[in-house]
Parts: sequence; C-alpha cells; structure tokens
Amino acid sequence: MQYVGFIPVRSGSKGIPNKNLSEISGYSLLEWSIRSAINSSLDEVVVSSDSQAYLDVADKFQVTTHLRSEELATDKALTKDVIIEYFLKGNYDPVDTCVILLQATCPFRSSNLINEGIELLNKNVDSSVVSVKDVGGEHPFRMKRIENGLLVNYIDQGFEDMRPRQSLPPVYLRSGSFYGGKLLNICNYDSLVFDPCQPLIETDSVNIDTSQDLMFADFYAQAFKKNPE
Repeated sequence: MQYVGFIPVRSGSKGIPNKNLSEISGYSLLEWSIRSAINSSLDEVVVSSDSQAYLDVADKFQVTTHLRSEELATDKALTKDVIIEYFLKGNYDPVDTCVILLQATCPFRSSNLINEGIELLNKNVDSSVVSVKDVGGEHPFRMKRIENGLLVNYIDQGFEDMRPRQSLPPVYLRSGSFYGGKLLNICNYDSLVFDPCQPLIETDSVNIDTSQDLMFADFYAQAFKKNPE
C-alpha cells in the first residue's frame, strides 16, 4: 500500500489574505504541514494549489507539486473533488493507494500523529481515519437553540444538564488535521469520510480560520516551543 499525503492550499482566502502563507513562529502554515509530512512515514507528499507563489514555497522541499484547474480553485470547490481529479489523472492504483489529507490550516499536526493515522489504516485499510478532538466544556448537552425568542436545549434530555464537564460523556469533534482512506473508497463513496471510520484522537489542535486564531496559534507555538516537525 502506498500512502500519499495531499496538502491543498488555495490562494483565495477571504478571511485572511494569503492565509496559507501566514507565519507562525517563523514558518508559514504551508511549511508547517510540509515539514511534518516529509518527516513522517508517508511515501509521497503532494502540494496542490492554484497559486504559483504557493508552489514556489513547496518546491523548496522534496514534494510533488500540482497546479490545479481553475474550476477547482473557487471557494465552492470541494477538496475531495480536487483529490479525485488529481489521483485519477495520475499514475496511482486506486486499490493500492491511500490518500492522507493534511490541511495547512492545522499547523500543529505532528509527524507522529500522521504515523499513528497510517498505523490505523494498516489495521483496516478499507476504513477511513479521521482526526478528532474532545469538545471539552463546549458539550452538546450544554448547547441551546432559540425558538420564538426563547432558549431551548439543543438536545432534549427532559431536564437541564448542570453536571460538571468531567461527568459528561466524552464527545469528539473533527479537528481537520488528518483524513485518510483508500483512493478506491474515496471515489466509490464520493467522500473522505465513510464507514467504518476509525478515530485518530488529537490533543494539540488549532484550526486557523480567523486572524484571532492565527494570533493565538503564534502565541501557543512560542509559549510551548512548538516546531513544525
């Protein structure tokens, strides 16, 4: 089985211009993902972008670069469609290729985490593997909806759940750091997530979406001496 990391970096971010080139602790988000990927047990790393400037950054490393088509470079384009187009046009056997999606907006994904995900796929190559993080205090039993101007429980248990966080059942949220699966299954299910799905539990996750996320990530990286490898 060949394990191929795929890092998509579109240039048209609206929230943070050129977000994937924004720096955290001296490295761009793109460099963080590339460095962790090439130091893992992946067989190949592919960087896909609509921007030559992004690909020029990637060319400094031993990775494969892919200039994607214009129709797959819009803000409505789905990552799974970019993956399917690239791999089906390339010389990849759908049966013997596992694709590992590594989003650059999750800079603190380590090479060890990538290796753990690959090990899970080795145990069941027909599964998908998705990284998740514990929601902690932002638990669905504490969430609300607004109906007719009034708060109601998002999940109706028949009572107001005031238990401390430690007493609530563990709930996990996709962290965005790792999606993995066999290329054949990604094509057949038309999705990066399919059953059976194995969890890759992550404890050190930040997903960069806003400028506040970026500032927090930079502070976190320096305070805890994080590095991109």
